[in-house]
Amino acid sequence: MTYSRVFPVILSASAVAPVAALADVTAEDVLTNMMAPARAFGFEVTAEPVREGDSLRVDSMVMTYALPMDAGVARLSTDGFTLTEQGDGSVALNYSDGMTAEVTFTLPDEGKVMSATLSYEGFDTPTVATGTPGQVTYDGSFENARFALTDFTVPDEGVLDVSVEGTLTGTSQYEIIEGDIVKVSMSTTSDSMTFDTKFSDPQGAVSSGQQKMTGGTSEVEMAIPAGQVDLLNLDDALRAGLMLVAKTGGVQVDGTTVTTVEDMEMRQTTAYTMESSDVALSEDGLSVGGVYTDFGFEFVMPSEMPFPIAGQIARSEGQITAPVTETDGAVPVELRMTLEEVTLDEAIWALFDAQEQLPRDPMTVVLDLSGEAALSRDPLDIMRMMEVSPTEETLGRIENVQLNELAVRAVGAEVTGSGAFEIDNEDYETFPGMPAPNGSVDLRVDGANGLIDTLVAMGLVPEEQAMGTRMMLGMFGTPGEGEDVITSTIEVTEDGQVLANGQRLR
Repeated sequence: MTYSRVFPVILSASAVAPVAALADVTAEDVLTNMMAPARAFGFEVTAEPVREGDSLRVDSMVMTYALPMDAGVARLSTDGFTLTEQGDGSVALNYSDGMTAEVTFTLPDEGKVMSATLSYEGFDTPTVATGTPGQVTYDGSFENARFALTDFTVPDEGVLDVSVEGTLTGTSQYEIIEGDIVKVSMSTTSDSMTFDTKFSDPQGAVSSGQQKMTGGTSEVEMAIPAGQVDLLNLDDALRAGLMLVAKTGGVQVDGTTVTTVEDMEMRQTTAYTMESSDVALSEDGLSVGGVYTDFGFEFVMPSEMPFPIAGQIARSEGQITAPVTETDGAVPVELRMTLEEVTLDEAIWALFDAQEQLPRDPMTVVLDLSGEAALSRDPLDIMRMMEVSPTEETLGRIENVQLNELAVRAVGAEVTGSGAFEIDNEDYETFPGMPAPNGSVDLRVDGANGLIDTLVAMGLVPEEQAMGTRMMLGMFGTPGEGEDVITSTIEVTEDGQVLANGQRLR
């Protein structure tokens, strides 16, 4: 969080802030600034600095966090570091090469329930701290730095063979501003990062993976209301100013995972470009989205399948936006998912269409929903949620829904649609057990009869089932413009009628 040398991996997925103007800061100023975010979040930070001329030496640092409801204690202890005043108003932050950190979790009645060791090598270039007391900017860089997680231990399970090793090359900059709300801004540019992971358990399962990430930038902004972050009630913390914004993009990812269970081996490979990945959390709500391109995948299990499951997705996009605190009336919500130009390996097609009767055109799926919703309680107030009885009002309500776009294009057929519904949350009688909708959706189906004919000719669909499907299409739809086009308007009226092209179904 605050220590670029202690947590280089975390910082590599981080984000950024403007450089503070050069001014005088002392080693003590920097040490206090470094500790501010952890202390604001609720960690107890222990360090015993020793002044040696222009330097401040800290032999070790321990951070402990008391889990809610006396559930236990999380503890992180690290090797020390040295803060050296450079004579120009800046301070150099130096960690010894080959440093280690130990993470443990302890429960009141069970003692230590998990521990692991983190080690770092090659992070020997000083991080330079500049700014003013209470507002310090840190600039660092690393080249082929190495990190590893080892000695992962869960006493009840014994010593698990778990390890993570990697290398990192890039630069980082972060700024910490102290106050009643501690603000942290971070940015990183990563030239390359690699991960090698290994896992085995007493039952004989063995898994190893390699992942390489090339290029990319990350930006993170956090605001932490000092002493007001309660893990069992994050809603109050959000109202007090807790905030997180994280953006990452431009990363090429290549990975391979091999898992062996007894004599069965499974191999999975993936490659894609992370164009963007965005997360935002605040009192205004939660927003998560991302765009990935050129996604290729292959899954091989030689002992069970004589061919790979492989394919590509030209572009995938997702977005979800929703409130996370009790709202004063309805607020916007959004759900969007897109898969564009999905192609499958010919070996998969050959399983059911060896004669290539079905079109092999790339497939596309789009679902775009928006609307307004309200929350009548704080969902992140865990203790309050545990006290809610089944007879209490629901957590929230949906006021309206818009189907902005529905599109499914595959095997020569296409379904598209759009529409909108208002939701009457006072009416649970018209449609028992659910609030009554009022609105309509327009649908268009292109190529359905042609697809049915092909499936019948292939022997995949019996003629009698095909006839029933055609009858349903005729019941719910009417011929549209063009050959083999069917359109339908499904409407729900205020008095509970359900109509298809004006024909009453309910």
